[in-house]
Amino acid sequence: MVNKKFGIAWDVLHDVMKMGGAVEAAPCNALLTALGRGNDFKRMSELMAKMEEMGIKPDVITFGILINRLCKSRRIDAALEVFETMSGGVKGVSAEPDVIVYNTLIDGLCKVGRQEEGLRLMERMRSQGGCAPNTVTYNCLIDGFNKVGDIERGRELFDKMKEEGIPLNVETLNTLLDGLCRHRRLNTAFDFFNEMQRDGLKGNAVTYTILITSLCNVNNISKAMELFNQMLSAECPTDAIVYHCLISGLSQAGRMEDASFVVSKLKEAGFSMDIVSYNVMINGFSSKNKPDKIHEMIEEMEASGVKPDSVTYNTLLAYLSKAEDFKSAHKVLDRMMDEGIIPTAFGTLIHAHCLDGDIDKAMRIFRDMGSKSKIPPNTVIYSDLINSLCKKNDVEQALYLMEDMKEKGVRPNTQRFNALFKALRENNLLKKALQFMDRMVEQACNPDYITMEILTEWLSGVGEIERLRKFVQGYPVSKPQPQQKDGIVAL
Repeated sequence: MVNKKFGIAWDVLHDVMKMGGAVEAAPCNALLTALGRGNDFKRMSELMAKMEEMGIKPDVITFGILINRLCKSRRIDAALEVFETMSGGVKGVSAEPDVIVYNTLIDGLCKVGRQEEGLRLMERMRSQGGCAPNTVTYNCLIDGFNKVGDIERGRELFDKMKEEGIPLNVETLNTLLDGLCRHRRLNTAFDFFNEMQRDGLKGNAVTYTILITSLCNVNNISKAMELFNQMLSAECPTDAIVYHCLISGLSQAGRMEDASFVVSKLKEAGFSMDIVSYNVMINGFSSKNKPDKIHEMIEEMEASGVKPDSVTYNTLLAYLSKAEDFKSAHKVLDRMMDEGIIPTAFGTLIHAHCLDGDIDKAMRIFRDMGSKSKIPPNTVIYSDLINSLCKKNDVEQALYLMEDMKEKGVRPNTQRFNALFKALRENNLLKKALQFMDRMVEQACNPDYITMEILTEWLSGVGEIERLRKFVQGYPVSKPQPQQKDGIVAL
């Protein structure tokens, strides 16, 4: 569609020129802008060639459009070539770069990590271009140095701005604050913020989001709430992001009353909760065991048209399992399956059923993991099941799970071997025990005092102390050992 429109537009211009009409750069610039939005550099080059062919001289806007699109596509070297063409009079083309062109290039250089080149271009701007750097110039450079962790250079440029009397704006403030907070220099960030406030430069929604998020990241929730209240008192225009950040921080810290307060303020400001905020609130109320509040959140989500996602369902599944509300947990699980959402909280439900003594349900869920969700069980899930099966003296299924673990490459821990050895001893399955002693050796799973207590009592009672000695020394015990004679292994 863009190509078709370009062709029609160019045909119209071409016809005008054929009829002797004068065509300047402006309509061509409009075409260049449209092509640039689609990153159609091939047609942009064709248009420039046609302009040269028709004797249409590009102006500073023409070159600015080209440089802007090239910088946004991170083709900085190509943008620099265009810049040299316009400022060097190549092919008789000459257009003096203005401050917008310089700032576009400086920003492009900083975004690809070429800050020093950006600084040199600013000096060239002063000396050769006859343009004075402005607030945007410095903001681009400060941001560039902050992004690579050179906060001191960013602060030096800020001080230079003040010396030269270049106006500071809220973007300058936010750029420096973001750099300081990213590198965990929160005290310096707040000193700078307070200094700017005293100088009359007030923060905006972005300012408060940067600071509040940084405080939540270091778990300084009290200070974050203090700053939030300061923001409300100052009647600073805000956006939803600052509320969402604080709701998340408060919920993770377990301060659910404060989180609910911020939710109410978010609604008063005319914003809505998003799925992330609902999820952190549900998780926070789950941690506090507040089923009524969880139910309230779910109802509000549905009324607001916010669809639960994988995090919502898995949080609910984990909570209901721990609360041993198995009926509700299985409803959530069935709904997840129906909606094609993969449960990651299988382990919590299996663990809860094991604690409840319902190993049959636990095993059914285990089988569903493989047949329906395709999620591979981990060591913890196998451990819960094997431990419960051994307590029920269901050695056959416990052995099956141990073999399944081996087949799937899941490494059992010492506690699982201990549970199995205990069950094998109670059923007098010495041969199997010797095989699993070998497996412990193969998998470099070190026995603990419980292992040694079980095996020592059992093996010494059946005259197998030598096998126990070899096991402790890290040798196989179930297979016959090669006979040695005079220190040489007999073949």
